[in-house]
Amino acid sequence: QFRLDPESPRHELIFEAESYYGVGTNLPQDVEELLFNFEEDVLRDRFVEAMKELGQAEGLKDEKKSAELLERCQEISSELAKLSKRRIESNNI
Repeated sequence: QFRLDPESPRHELIFEAESYYGVGTNLPQDVEELLFNFEEDVLRDRFVEAMKELGQAEGLKDEKKSAELLERCQEISSELAKLSKRRIESNNI
């Protein structure tokens, strides 16, 4: 399960965003969007890799491995859905 460190990367990203965009009134929202995008990219990469492994396991008719990988794909998909919900809630604040 993927979780961003609530402190270190956030501060680094804020500094990077301030350096790139300058200090503005939307900076916290911009940083939050960067964090959402980063987390989404990581989850999508993990999903693609798990799907690739699932295809290989199914090709080898490895039912145990296929079941484990299908569960992993479902967990990642659930995390992506939760992320999407958090993004929508964040934008409504």
